[in-house]
Amino acid sequence: MDVSTCSSARPHRSTLGSIGKCRSVWCRWSRFAAGRREVGRWVGDTAQRLTGRHGGKVARTYGTALRGFEVTVSAGAAARIAADPAVAYVEQNHTVSISGTQANPPSWGLDRIDQRNLPPDSSYTYPNTASNVHAYIIDTGIRFSHNDLGGQATSGYDAVDGGSADDCNGHGTHVAGTVGGSSYGVAKGVQLVGVRVLNCSGSGTNAGVIAGVDWVTQIANVSGEAADGTWRLQVRDIYSADTGYLNSWTLTV
Repeated sequence: MDVSTCSSARPHRSTLGSIGKCRSVWCRWSRFAAGRREVGRWVGDTAQRLTGRHGGKVARTYGTALRGFEVTVSAGAAARIAADPAVAYVEQNHTVSISGTQANPPSWGLDRIDQRNLPPDSSYTYPNTASNVHAYIIDTGIRFSHNDLGGQATSGYDAVDGGSADDCNGHGTHVAGTVGGSSYGVAKGVQLVGVRVLNCSGSGTNAGVIAGVDWVTQIANVSGEAADGTWRLQVRDIYSADTGYLNSWTLTV
């Protein structure tokens, strides 16, 4: 289970870039054959049981991509929660941000990816447009009015302020254009779904990213970096056999 609290009980990772009293608690769940609703209820019940006993405020729960919850709690309470048999571990929530991008990348990429041998043939040939595929862009959102996206992008989930996943930064729109834009996109007919986990300045939290990934059950494109290595294990846990595939990932260790 993932419980995001803001102190550092049972610290087995660094706390570089940590946030106040926010932590992530990862719990043990052995009933793999259980349905999604049953898992969700178990997560919610466990979160309420632990915070009812030890204190803290539950911000959100995760029951699809992983089992856990985000909670604001004191260091002492986090340590007590970490000692519960249902808890795998507790870790501190961290800030995350988009990684650096090249402002004017060369345009030979599409020409290069459709053939194995050089030289390029000055064309991009593709067998289909992936119009039956939904690509979830977990990033700063998508600017749905962008001409290059041709109305194929929709708002899916906003972990920042609970509103629309409209992009006010630009990074997510750039990624969406690379995935499915009419000019520079690889899959030109793909249905793009914006999952906003980073704000207008391009930053967010581990807990917000986890909430976005938890919402997504199909293909996800994740752009971001954490100041430490915590995402490596989180991605391992999140992308299990019954979830989607990770198309893109940037991690600064």
